[in-house]
Amino acid sequence: AGRPIAKFKKDYINDVLGVPTALENLTNSILQESYLGGFLKKHMGDRPGLQISTMEGNFAAITKLGLGNASSAVINATQILNTQAILNPIWAARGVKKLTLGGKIGGRTIESILHKLDVKHDLGLESGNGITGINSFSRAAKASLIMFSRVEYFNRASAGLGAYAKAFEGKAVNAKGVKVKGGDIPAAEIYAREVIERSQFNYSIANAPNIFRRASGSIWLSSALRFKKFPAFQAEFILTMKGAEHAKFWFPTLALSGYYGIPGSIQLDKMLEPLFGYSVINKFDKFMIEWAGKDPLKVAFRKQTMYGVLGNVGPGIDISQRTGIPEFGFPRRLSDIFGSTANSLYDGIKFASQSRWADSMRALFPGPGNFIKAMQTDEML
Repeated sequence: AGRPIAKFKKDYINDVLGVPTALENLTNSILQESYLGGFLKKHMGDRPGLQISTMEGNFAAITKLGLGNASSAVINATQILNTQAILNPIWAARGVKKLTLGGKIGGRTIESILHKLDVKHDLGLESGNGITGINSFSRAAKASLIMFSRVEYFNRASAGLGAYAKAFEGKAVNAKGVKVKGGDIPAAEIYAREVIERSQFNYSIANAPNIFRRASGSIWLSSALRFKKFPAFQAEFILTMKGAEHAKFWFPTLALSGYYGIPGSIQLDKMLEPLFGYSVINKFDKFMIEWAGKDPLKVAFRKQTMYGVLGNVGPGIDISQRTGIPEFGFPRRLSDIFGSTANSLYDGIKFASQSRWADSMRALFPGPGNFIKAMQTDEML
């Protein structure tokens, strides 16, 4: 029994220290023995697998989350639902108010509290085997991710301030079930960090599930696992909620996402499709569209039910299948195992060959592509 534990500890320490994994060593060997081995050795050193997977991660982050992709920023903002489920809406709102309007909590300025919580330097963007740390990005890359990163900062800072205020006023109970003593600054800071990590997650390599750490340097597996940390952590959050947290989380979540936000809804639909011979969700979608017709009130109800409240804002923003974990992070199609970048390139080329230029743009660059598509049709952003 001791050997597996000892091996896990050794692997964990090596992963945190950045020691190449067996998968990375295999990847490096294949690349170095290939026709491009000399070129890769000269320009990427002894770890070309890690260099290439990092470059792919940068590309995926910029193209999927940046370039004016409003949907990614809006989806990221929904993590404030986690915060209010833990703190309750009043304290979550208190955190937002303090962040936006400033002021003091217990005689301390907002800036000093956030500095102590290290929120500005710990934006929580996936690192290692998820999204490359934003600090390693070029200036242009950072600029393209400005919407996403500012929302990430807003989520973490408001969660930290709301939690700190609740603990400082003696209204909080920590992870061990012990009430935090009011006026205790160190205890309030510890509680605030607990809430930030539980609601907004810690994406560092030290906190990554084993499969993500072991994938380091493997170009294919790193790409296949891209953006999968969030559903893993969100599932953990949902499974560890207690008592009233369930109601405070599920009511606004389903209001935002419509019926697609029900966890596992897409996976369940795929499992039942062979049994019924058709997709239950697609069948219901078709029924709702036919029932609503062009009646304004019915159309508004249909969009709310299918896409959530944002479906009726402007041209409509469809975050229904990206809020929560309707798929538990599993692939939608077999080709998804090759990762987001490979699939995007394949779809972009395929649509371009069919002269579907807007679809091609959306596959490669969702930000500008969504706006182009929305201008051409009535589709959601």
